[in-house]
Amino acid sequence: MLLLLVLQQIQIKLLCNCHCLGWAAIHVLFCSFLRLIYQSYVIGLGSM
Repeated sequence: MLLLLVLQQIQIKLLCNCHCLGWAAIHVLFCSFLRLIYQSYVIGLGSM
């Protein structure tokens, strides 16, 4: 019974870590995407 509880805790921790990593990856991708848009916008304004 105790072993099951421990395994469940480990599983929850792993799930949370994967979830956080996933969110971090999405956040980084989103930020670099926004930066790219911003840079191309600034370059577009500069060439006008």
